[in-house]
Amino acid sequence: MATKPKTPIRHILAVLNMPKPIGDKIVKAQFIQKSLTGNSSFPVPYPANIISLAQLGTDIAALVAAETNSRAHTAGTADARNAVLQTVIADLRNIMSMVQAAADKLPATAENIILGAGYDVKKVSPRQKQDDEATEGDVSGTVLLTASGGGAHEWQMSKDQLAITNLPATTTAHTTVENLIPGDIFYFRNRPILKNGRMGNWCDWIKFMIR
Repeated sequence: MATKPKTPIRHILAVLNMPKPIGDKIVKAQFIQKSLTGNSSFPVPYPANIISLAQLGTDIAALVAAETNSRAHTAGTADARNAVLQTVIADLRNIMSMVQAAADKLPATAENIILGAGYDVKKVSPRQKQDDEATEGDVSGTVLLTASGGGAHEWQMSKDQLAITNLPATTTAHTTVENLIPGDIFYFRNRPILKNGRMGNWCDWIKFMIR
């Protein structure tokens, strides 16, 4: 009789572990593009809300060109490169939401689906409860939000918990907020979208200073 693992895996999350050097970031983006090309788990065309693989390739090529230009240290080239880099990372995070949705539909092969798309995995077990949290993104002004439960979620942000901005709902327990001003303080919260169409309770507001 087979023994059960002491810490069974509850959920597997797709994560974008971008290295710090710009050259390595480009290599990572190219690896994801290559991994997705011809990938039977993600037939083209992608859903309308997901960036196309062709557009990702175009943005990566623009990043390569911008990085080459920045090496001449001409005024403005580094800022231009960083702007294109932010576009590529936004592309990769957008596609990652599709990868996570596919993995959630097939839990038994979730890890293979995520790794096969070029992303990394984070395993959450019952003894490693996933918390509601806000963390710093790879690009300044970007916040990564995580909900405590899997599945679809609604998201909100506010500067004072009174004037509230609704963020796009997601099919997963993760979302990214971009183009915020470093130094500003925001509050974020989420609530689950239940299978019967009803909404769960909002989590407590999460205070976070933009970096």
